[in-house]
Amino acid sequence: MQEKRLDRAAILKHYRAHGPRATYLASSCDVTLSTGEKAKLVYVLPKYKLHLATDRQADMLAAMRLALATSETEVLRLSTGQTVATVGHVLFFLCACEAPNINRRQVRTACSHEKTGTYDVFRHMYLRQTFTAVFVTEQGSVVDTHVDYVRCGGYTEHSLFVGGLVSKDGLTPVPQGPEHSRPSKKRRTGSKAKRSEATKRMLAPPEDTKKEEPAPTDSMMPSGAEQYLPGLAADASKAAFLHFAGEKHADDDLCLAVNVRGARCRRRRSHGNFCKQHADSAASEEKGKAFFGEVEDHFARAAAAFERQQVAEAVAVSLRDSKEMAEKMARSRRVIQNRLDKLQLDRVETAADGSCQFVALTLSADIAMDAFAFRTQVVGYLRSTATLFKNDVDKSFPSFEAYLDCMARPQSWGDDLTLAAASHLLLRRIRVVSDHDLEVERFFSPPAIISKEIWGSDITVCHLMQNHYEATRPNGRGAKREL
Repeated sequence: MQEKRLDRAAILKHYRAHGPRATYLASSCDVTLSTGEKAKLVYVLPKYKLHLATDRQADMLAAMRLALATSETEVLRLSTGQTVATVGHVLFFLCACEAPNINRRQVRTACSHEKTGTYDVFRHMYLRQTFTAVFVTEQGSVVDTHVDYVRCGGYTEHSLFVGGLVSKDGLTPVPQGPEHSRPSKKRRTGSKAKRSEATKRMLAPPEDTKKEEPAPTDSMMPSGAEQYLPGLAADASKAAFLHFAGEKHADDDLCLAVNVRGARCRRRRSHGNFCKQHADSAASEEKGKAFFGEVEDHFARAAAAFERQQVAEAVAVSLRDSKEMAEKMARSRRVIQNRLDKLQLDRVETAADGSCQFVALTLSADIAMDAFAFRTQVVGYLRSTATLFKNDVDKSFPSFEAYLDCMARPQSWGDDLTLAAASHLLLRRIRVVSDHDLEVERFFSPPAIISKEIWGSDITVCHLMQNHYEATRPNGRGAKREL
């Protein structure tokens, strides 16, 4: 039975009562995270049971060696949350050893069997699941790299505790944000004198007698596109931000630039969409660099995200074609089918695309709804009954809202909480048949306050290798199956 999940207060209480040696191990390191930040410190803590820091000191040291043996390539994979989450802990070492920079000797030493001294994959799984490594970067950010936490960006109770250790007096300053987003002090301005209509006519600019210029005839610009894309360049030889088509035929001929006071320039347009002064300023090399600097960060982040996605997809494809992975999946399906035969059911294969749980539920329940629509209904139900499910939320996420936002994405894996919500929505009991030896079946029932006479028939789905759901259907053989 899993112990109650930790929070920062529980870790601090244990730390104050037993001291640092009975809470964590710390060491310096030199690791580059996927964001480009350099990690300078690493802390190893038990994931849930803090007493392991004292009772299993040898295991704590082995977990520290495993964390220090992690290479830059492996940290990149862990930070994406795809490699481990896709194939499970069993293939962790096989996948990691493909990295050219990983220290295989240190990994084998850390995960060696106590008696034989050879590498033990089960000990590797035990260390990765029981202990967590928290990295501290040169910029002061703290990232938890445990396989259960990487999907939420590494923000956990462990990272909060370590962040308090490395910050001054245990407090982290709260950023105030950029200057332009801070509230500005209101300035008192005197009331303006009212002007008569005659004075307004006298001060008004003279009427424009200039004939309207013909619209640009550049063949590169689609007809009518400027009303939807006002930033299109009016001329292929000029930059869009200097001379664009959307404001070419505005009601007035004033310059489109902003003056130093933040208001619109009152000069007339003479060079494209600007007056001469602002046109010369916009065309200068300095302004061009400033304009590109505003979007440079967006390009860099987009490139980094695309690179991580490509690496994750490549790893997923290679593992999907792995012969060993296929053999394990085949064994799991044989076990599942033997258990389904007793229920007079057959297994229905579903795609492993992140929505397998919702696809399996809709097929097994025989409801005319696609997986994404059903997922949306489940998440909406969880959102409307937050007080009922909040205590069951996986602590991988910093808040219940963050959990719901993540679960609303098509690629997010369903869990026990979504199964419970689906049972409440469908008013049908859900049976989960597993290939696990210790827990063959699990049941998720509608609210107990609702009479069982209202419940519909049972829904049965399969759970293979602890990470994939498949549907079922009656096989038509034998007597009527039990509900």
